[in-house]
Amino acid sequence: MFGIEFLIAFVAFVLGLSEPEPPPGWYCPCFTESEVRSEIEKYPWDVSIMMDIAYEESAIGSRYYNAAISPTNDRCVLQINNIHGYDTVRLRTDLRYCVRAGYEVWQQQGYRAWTTYEG
Repeated sequence: MFGIEFLIAFVAFVLGLSEPEPPPGWYCPCFTESEVRSEIEKYPWDVSIMMDIAYEESAIGSRYYNAAISPTNDRCVLQINNIHGYDTVRLRTDLRYCVRAGYEVWQQQGYRAWTTYEG
């Protein structure tokens, strides 16, 4: 299921020996700040708060990921987890789908759905 490179990187990360770059295919595509903002601005929530959440959750523009080590399979710039039932592949690769999912989560739970929200 996982290649040896992934397992070595995973063990090093868990042991705190490094923050390895994930193997190809295990990270979200890099979306720019303007791409993320453009999608977030389509919904009637506080854009500033949601951009802050996206920065804290996924370091917009980086190669950040945590799906391989997260028991909830958090995905995309808003780190939507599998408890919500969204397609995890689409979350990882489709920014529009990700932000729409985030909006639906926000409608149900508000900003506190994200642990990085400090409001």
